[in-house]
Amino acid sequence: AGAEAAADALVARMLGPLLGPAAALVDTLRAYLDAGCRPGPAAARWRVHRHTLAYRLDRITALTGRDPRSGAHLLAYGLALELFAHRGGAG
Repeated sequence: AGAEAAADALVARMLGPLLGPAAALVDTLRAYLDAGCRPGPAAARWRVHRHTLAYRLDRITALTGRDPRSGAHLLAYGLALELFAHRGGAG
C-alpha cells in the first residue's frame, strides 16, 4: 500500500497538471521521451512542426513547473509516464 501511494503521489506531482483539459500534453511528453528527447523525431511522430512541439513542451513546463528538456526531470517524467500507463492511463 505504501509503494502504491508513493507511485500515485509521483504521478500526481509530475503529470497531475497535464491531466484533464491538457491531457494531449501527456501524449506529447511521451512522444518526446520515446524519441530520445529529440525534437525532430518527436514532432514527426505527431506530424507537427518542431516549433509546435517546442510550444507544447513550454506548456508542460508552465503547467508542471518542470522542464521536460532538462535532464534533472527526465527520470521522474519517464517513471511517472510508466506508472500512469500501468494504472490505465493513456499511452
